[in-house]
Amino acid sequence: MKRRSANERAVVTVLFTDIVGSTEHAATLGDRRWKELLLQHHTLVREQLKRFGGHEIDTAGDGFLASFEAPERAVRCGLAVSRAVKPLGIDIRAGVHTGELEVIGEKVGGIGLHTGARVAGIAGPGEVLVSSTVKDLVAGSGLHFQDRGVHALKGIPGEWHLFLSEDTGDEPVPEDVGGRSQGTRRVAWAMGAVLVAGVLAYLGATKFRSPLSGMSSHSSPVSAVEAAGRVGTVPTSLTASPHSIAVLPFIDLSEKHDQEYFAEGMAEEILNLLAKTPNLQVIGRTSSFQFKGKPDDLRKIGAILGSAYILEGSVRRSGDHSRVTAQLIDSRDGTHRWSETYDQKITDAIAVQDEIASGVARALQVEVLPPVRIRPQSNEAYDHFLRGLHFGDQFDERGFGAARAEFQQALNLDPSFAPAAERLALVLYGIAQWGFEPSDKAYPEARAAAKRALELDPKSVISHVVLAYVESEYDWNWLAAERETQFALSLGPNEPHALDEMGRILAATGKRDEGLRFLDAALAADPLNAGLHMVRLWICLRIGRFAEAEVGGRRALEIAPTYAYGHLYLAEALVAQGKSDAALAELQKEGVTVARDTGVVIAYQALQRRKDAMMALEQLRKDADPWFYGLAVASAAVGKTDEAFSWLEKSVQAKESDLIFIKGDPFLKSLEREPRYAALLRKLNLPI
Repeated sequence: MKRRSANERAVVTVLFTDIVGSTEHAATLGDRRWKELLLQHHTLVREQLKRFGGHEIDTAGDGFLASFEAPERAVRCGLAVSRAVKPLGIDIRAGVHTGELEVIGEKVGGIGLHTGARVAGIAGPGEVLVSSTVKDLVAGSGLHFQDRGVHALKGIPGEWHLFLSEDTGDEPVPEDVGGRSQGTRRVAWAMGAVLVAGVLAYLGATKFRSPLSGMSSHSSPVSAVEAAGRVGTVPTSLTASPHSIAVLPFIDLSEKHDQEYFAEGMAEEILNLLAKTPNLQVIGRTSSFQFKGKPDDLRKIGAILGSAYILEGSVRRSGDHSRVTAQLIDSRDGTHRWSETYDQKITDAIAVQDEIASGVARALQVEVLPPVRIRPQSNEAYDHFLRGLHFGDQFDERGFGAARAEFQQALNLDPSFAPAAERLALVLYGIAQWGFEPSDKAYPEARAAAKRALELDPKSVISHVVLAYVESEYDWNWLAAERETQFALSLGPNEPHALDEMGRILAATGKRDEGLRFLDAALAADPLNAGLHMVRLWICLRIGRFAEAEVGGRRALEIAPTYAYGHLYLAEALVAQGKSDAALAELQKEGVTVARDTGVVIAYQALQRRKDAMMALEQLRKDADPWFYGLAVASAAVGKTDEAFSWLEKSVQAKESDLIFIKGDPFLKSLEREPRYAALLRKLNLPI
């Protein structure tokens, strides 16, 4: 990365927008409807930014911050956004200012940014206000303004003459005003690389912050301090339900620090117990455990997760004894509500979990149900079970393999231990879905494991969901999969895996908007789950919401940087938006060779580098472990239709899981007019 000088300045136009009365809208609509509206709003804003050549710097909650090379484009974009969102029943307010920005190292600041933020704060519903600087610069452009008088802008010296942009109808896109200056080019790079934290501070906590309860967070699990310096990782603050809790991974304080799996397993088991407590909203494990080893202020973690309370703890294990300490914190004010220390033998670990869960429930004054636990008959089996939970969280082939071995060993020692059986089924499904073993071997193994788990525990939500996964991805029996998922949701209405599968089924069978609603519900329960963000990316790609797909991919990779195929899927979202150079750079981070090579073919072809694309395709054909769906996508990208269909037929024979989202795949669009495409859908039992 080229190092810039310590202090550079350039003149840039900035546009700020946010939704008027967002808190009231959220309260009136309720969480789910407000989330849907917010997603529609974001899509419309990004469409207009792309149309007018704007560069999105940041979005958080309902606000957007963007830069433009020409002030006329910024003003017309603001007017177009205001008009575009009105059918949603909302109004935005916007401010535009052109001023000098300062780049110091990796930071961007300057009074120009602060001025633009203050101009936006004065605008009324549906209004686009501009500074006199902007009005003077766009003279002769055809834009018209009303004088709004002189105003004092808080924190900005002097008085400022502001003008209201008149909306005269659909905004034409201005002709390009010429190439960027070197200074503007450098500032645009910097603004795309860092968050303008000072501007957000000027806007205040009520702007660029979501007032939602349970909204799917787009935050990464990095420290809130770290996040404040990175675009796209602003912690979205959520309004917490008074009976909501997140359980953080317990800290290993053992002398050798070799009991991390035991500490984390204790926390997960407590989380699962609390999840069965009526009227208590428990944040999903995947999200809570993203804060492992990150010493954030608990109040910030609570805001990110939408949790009123945080349970944290530590484990010190020595021989067959352990000391477990747990404390309950009110994340809204940082006060301690309950704490306890337990000195017990390792054999009493489950009893300690029960006591902690009961203590938390009493502290929160919620009903405590007598714990119904399936207890292992072997302490060694339970130890292997906890190790399996630890390894299964890595989302890669090595982690899945280690988890499989640990769960299997637990069952060898205690064949009646249902939790190990259901987790083995889930891991085997992961191996099948990611193609780490042939489908005709891995999917039947996952099915058999799920059935075995249900024999031990007929109410295992996860086992029912695994059966649904197999029925949809391997059998293509969509009705059976939907019935199994509905039964799982009747047992656990907020179980993220069940909500995820229902979203997949609906999206695969053409009900994509409804599918997205289930995905958003899953993300509300587990907002930092990388897998859920990836599934959302897949669906958004298939309905043309490419910018949203990119956001989902970046969220997933912030959470799980080694997510298999993740950098390919993000690259596809980038290519779909015309960002093929960025896609090539992203693909260099992809750890799965066939995924990387597939993406390279697509990106080269989009860049009209035909020779490079064909060379990459030839390399992909030679892979010893071929990915047929990827080969089909790559072949279609370079116009080799017959070859693409040949690979798709092989994908069907191999029962690759990618096929469930074949409908609407933007990189197979050229095949849809072929009769062979309809025949393929019939084989998959998908609607034509």
